[in-house]
Amino acid sequence: MIVIVPNLPADFGPARLRLLARDTLRGIWLLPSSRRGRIEGCEILHIRDADGLVEEFHGLIHLSESAAGKAFIRQLNRQSVGGRRIQAREYIERSPERDHRVGLRPPAPLAIVDRRKGDRRRQHLTREILPAR
Repeated sequence: MIVIVPNLPADFGPARLRLLARDTLRGIWLLPSSRRGRIEGCEILHIRDADGLVEEFHGLIHLSESAAGKAFIRQLNRQSVGGRRIQAREYIERSPERDHRVGLRPPAPLAIVDRRKGDRRRQHLTREILPAR
């Protein structure tokens, strides 16, 4: 299971994310230690637009045991980083090849007018994974 921790500060590195995850995993006292799983890896996902004006840093925590994932997320959401409360959730990786919005025929004309002017997805983003050093 992969857990995403969105909107981390820019100076928050993978090593610090691993410490946060390790301390959180130890705090799950409802599960026996064998079912808590272990941390397989921590990465920082750096997202930047083409102009370089907007930068985002998100933490990715890889857990070996998905059964403990919900308890881990609940425990992680009780903490704060840089004065902000963490809002972790399960990371779902989506493939651009399986996007149902690409290559579809235009729908039949409807009586309802579609007010959406364009695609709401952010264009021209670059993704970079910052691994642990």
